[in-house]
Amino acid sequence: MQKKAREWSMIDNTKTGSGDIVRLQLDGDALSLFVPVEEGAAREIRVGSVAGIRDMLARGRVTGAMLEGVIAGIEDLIMPSIRGLPGGARLGVGDSELVCVLKEVADASGGDFSIEAVERLFNELADVASGLPEKLSRSPMTASFVLGLVLLREVMHHGGFKSAMVLP
Repeated sequence: MQKKAREWSMIDNTKTGSGDIVRLQLDGDALSLFVPVEEGAAREIRVGSVAGIRDMLARGRVTGAMLEGVIAGIEDLIMPSIRGLPGGARLGVGDSELVCVLKEVADASGGDFSIEAVERLFNELADVASGLPEKLSRSPMTASFVLGLVLLREVMHHGGFKSAMVLP
């Protein structure tokens, strides 16, 4: 029996006029989103734990099957929370693990934190997972980096965020 492929929808977060910032935070294994509720206040949405995904990545070199498993695990984790995000918000990250990913995105794209720049770096990861020697990659394909990159990509993609920003 063949499994039915998951189909996740994207919300439209393309209007950035509101100025609201949704903060994505990875604190150890705890993943949270902080959604603005009023001026200077945010509601925390505890998304869940990425411990199982970290365990998967600790098994060694990233392969195509492993990357698919990481993507599926992250989608399963974030999708219930993504649906409740406000339209028109911008995505911000402030913890060091995700900021390191954005710095690599900027290095690879000339300072741009757009979804297109994140996708370009993700495509490089997919090439490594498909057999490209890791030493040919511009980015460190560590378990922490892979987790951060896939997490950022999936939140931006499914949340409809066109860009991300580093928060103080």
